[in-house]
Amino acid sequence: MDQEIDIETFCVRPNAAEAMSILSDLTSNPKVLELKYRNYLETPFNGYYFKIQYEQMPSEIWNIDMWLISETRNGPLSRDLVSIMNDSLTIESRKYILNIKEELFKKSLVLPSIYVYRAVLDHAIQCTEDFLNWMEQQDVDNQTNWRPSKNNK
Repeated sequence: MDQEIDIETFCVRPNAAEAMSILSDLTSNPKVLELKYRNYLETPFNGYYFKIQYEQMPSEIWNIDMWLISETRNGPLSRDLVSIMNDSLTIESRKYILNIKEELFKKSLVLPSIYVYRAVLDHAIQCTEDFLNWMEQQDVDNQTNWRPSKNNK
């Protein structure tokens, strides 16, 4: 199963060319399988996206998703979810989330992880089949401002 790291970097004036110049040094590393860039400035994401795919071992691939964002950006950010997510997760909900994510990977289904968290924490979904049924009603093309309900524990 692929491993994933998400990074959000905030600065006064995001400069994609400068970031890509720094990241381009990684292309000489044979374990770097992919280096990707997308400009999302004119979208609700309002930032630059970079992805590195790194092969730790033949059976262990790391996907490193990085966002370069203006420090004045408004809108949902992962950093704003960390403490509330930690307060909401239980051992049981973590198990459901990991199981669903692993099953999605086995089925080669790539869906935003935030929806897995939302389904488990706010809608008591415990299995992949129920999650996929629930996902049919979700709009994944727009950013979500979702926050876990405080009554999850």
